[in-house]
Amino acid sequence: MHGGIWHWRAIGVCASLTFLAAVVNGDFQLPVTESPESQWTGRWMPHPPYSEHVDIHDREHVVRMGVVTTECDDAKARHECMNKSIHYESAIPTYGTHRPLWPQYGEYKFVPRQRWVHNLEHGAVVMLYHPCANKLEVNRLRYLVKNCLRRHVITPLALLDEERPLALVTWGCRLTMSTVQAGIVKNFIKQHALRGPEKLSRDGQYNLDLEVPAVILTDVEDSVLCPRH
Repeated sequence: MHGGIWHWRAIGVCASLTFLAAVVNGDFQLPVTESPESQWTGRWMPHPPYSEHVDIHDREHVVRMGVVTTECDDAKARHECMNKSIHYESAIPTYGTHRPLWPQYGEYKFVPRQRWVHNLEHGAVVMLYHPCANKLEVNRLRYLVKNCLRRHVITPLALLDEERPLALVTWGCRLTMSTVQAGIVKNFIKQHALRGPEKLSRDGQYNLDLEVPAVILTDVEDSVLCPRH
């Protein structure tokens, strides 16, 4: 023992998972799932992911007027065409404005955030890795993702923290890690995949720099997550 301590830190995204700290050797760190989004402006959706929705019904009007909700009006993230820039407050966005054409599922040489955020809206899991990340760890995470669901996008992202150069992203949640632990990765996918506001399983039209198309594991709906684990 070198007195090193596993630690977790909340960065502000998902309330569903919390991992306790434990003592280990050296510099090894536990991956973490982040805590609830603290700064919600209502810019992209009327409610943050997984929030309680406002009751829009009443006896007189059936649906109350002037109430913006995910069940009724302006529920989806905004689409912007290529003549407009899209910027995110976070290096790893979990929702937000995006391009109308979403990427075909699979592994890419590179795909921009403005594209794969659209896949998140459809319930996909996006795997990100820093270009300089340990290749063995990248391969471990890649293997798990590809064998858990068809609806995945894998791409490098140089904006990742060098201390946590690996990440999984779903609609409203992200898991960042320094090393891969299979149990944590599979639990994250099983709890958070396929939960976007749009339940759409078909492939996207964008495939620039697509290297390895995703394959069907159970069916196109990914009705069983991580069937090979």
